Amino acid sequence: HVEVLDGKRSTHILLKNATYLNSYMREWMTANIWIYNDRIVYVGEQLPEQLTECEVVDCEGKYVVPGYIEPHAHPYQLYNPETLANHAMQFGTTTFINDN
Repeated sequence: HVEVLDGKRSTHILLKNATYLNSYMREWMTANIWIYNDRIVYVGEQLPEQLTECEVVDCEGKYVVPGYIEPHAHPYQLYNPETLANHAMQFGTTTFINDN
């Protein structure tokens, strides 16, 4: 990750001009978000020096939030679990806690 920050390696994904929820400050902010492998390595105004292996996603007017967790679900009673998961992902839910 340090090599990406130092400009020696390319980030894999750049979310450019993303409006994101800063959960610590409890407010919406706009920044560039650098992702290397499966980790966010930088959030701020700067753009990466290396873009050779980078997918740039223009997020102007879009919102980036942490994945939501559904804390209590019974997917087997309601839907096919895969269909339910695909539907929920469209709205930001990435995790279900099931008790059956």
